[in-house]
Amino acid sequence: MKTETKQQLREQLDSANEKLIDTERRLRDSETQRESTRKRFVEKRERVEELEALLGIENHDPDLSDKYKIVHPDNAWWMEYSDAYITINTHGEESEYHVGRKQRVCTIPIPNLNLSANWHHKVPTIRVWQDGEWQYVESDAWVLVSEDDKGQVWERPSVEINGRTYPSETVLVETREQFYARRRVMTNEHIALLLDTARNITDLYSKIGGWPDNEVTVDVEINNIQDI
Repeated sequence: MKTETKQQLREQLDSANEKLIDTERRLRDSETQRESTRKRFVEKRERVEELEALLGIENHDPDLSDKYKIVHPDNAWWMEYSDAYITINTHGEESEYHVGRKQRVCTIPIPNLNLSANWHHKVPTIRVWQDGEWQYVESDAWVLVSEDDKGQVWERPSVEINGRTYPSETVLVETREQFYARRRVMTNEHIALLLDTARNITDLYSKIGGWPDNEVTVDVEINNIQDI
């Protein structure tokens, strides 16, 4: 058996190294091409999703609207003209947090911070159906229960009108100044609740680990601040 010389072994080693380097290069090229293809796929998929979302908004397509959780057209007004909003955003990766553009996840509108703040400057009438139309009837059953610097508390027992029973009612009768003072207090309470809700959403994301590959924040916007 012929023994290979040192020179022949060196040549075989050089040849094997060249093949190894060539194979490694082709493998890198293949991985680069694969990553490039993957990125193109992601970009095209994002564009498809963007166009689907736009079509869902423009055409009120129920399938696309449901897929991308788009606000119903009947509620779209409040996405622009509400008293307050809670908005969840992502900001890109952690290293880009302070320079990354905010990317909205969703916005919760609060149409009116004081929708429950009803004002009665006198005891209310009772809405009844009679003579073929709705009419407002005054009741003499109202009784003054208490009075202080916040207003008067009036109560009315249940009453029967034209065979129909109207349940008892309790109302606070206020001057305009008393109502404004109460509404300011309610506004501050509701804003505190709004901020607590945003903090709770932030805590939720913090406890479950945040958002995949992104930083997530919760913002609060208040437009109607005249009563604070």
